[in-house]
Amino acid sequence: MNIEIIDDTMIKLVLSKQDLINFDITYNDMDYKNEKTRYAIDLIIDKIYFEKNIDLKNKKLVIEAFPTLTKGCIFYIKIIDKFLESIKNPEEYNSTKDKESIDIKALRDILNSNIKKTNTKINVYNISIRLENIENLIDLSKIINTYYIKLILKSSVYKVSDRYYLLLQTKSKVEKNFINHLFEYSDDITKESMKYEVIKEHGINIINKNAIETISQKL
Repeated sequence: MNIEIIDDTMIKLVLSKQDLINFDITYNDMDYKNEKTRYAIDLIIDKIYFEKNIDLKNKKLVIEAFPTLTKGCIFYIKIIDKFLESIKNPEEYNSTKDKESIDIKALRDILNSNIKKTNTKINVYNISIRLENIENLIDLSKIINTYYIKLILKSSVYKVSDRYYLLLQTKSKVEKNFINHLFEYSDDITKESMKYEVIKEHGINIINKNAIETISQKL
C-alpha cells in the first residue's frame, strides 16, 4: 500500500491486488455497511497513523474508491474538518456536500458492537523474533520489507544480552509463507504478548519505530 499526502485536506492511497486480498475485500464488494469494509478502513487508518503520523480517528472524512487496471484500488481520503476551513468558493462546496461523510469514530463503535454481538475477535499479533547477530537482523528486515511490509503495522528492535530481537505488530492475518520465511533466520519466534512486553520492558531499545524500513534503507 502506497500512501501519498496530496495536501492538508487530501490523502491518496494506492492498494494493489495483494493489498485487497490481505484486507479480504474487493472493489465490487466495498460497502460502508459491510463489516469487512469497515475493518479494512480501520486498518488503513492505523497504517496512515503509523507511517505518516496523521491521526484520522476522530475526523470526519469523505472516502472515494476507484478500481485500477491491475485489479487494485485507489482511495482518496478528504479530511472534511480541514476542507471546510479552507473553502472560499461556495460552488466548490456544493460539488462535494452530497458525498457521503464517514465518521471514523462512529465506524469503530459500530464495528466493535458487531464484533461483540457475533462473538468474533480481531487479533493483534505481537511477534518477537530472536536473532543471533546483526547480519541476520539486516537480512530478515530486507526480506520483510520486500515481500511482507504490507502486513506490518509496527516494528522495533531491542537488544537483550548479546541477542537482537525484532518486534513486529500486525493486525492482518499472518501468512504461512511469512512465518516460514522467519524461521529461516530464527528458531525463536513467538506470538506471545507476554514475551513481547517483557522484551520491551527489559531490553535495550535500538530502533523504536519503523525498524524494518529504517534498516532496509540505511544498512
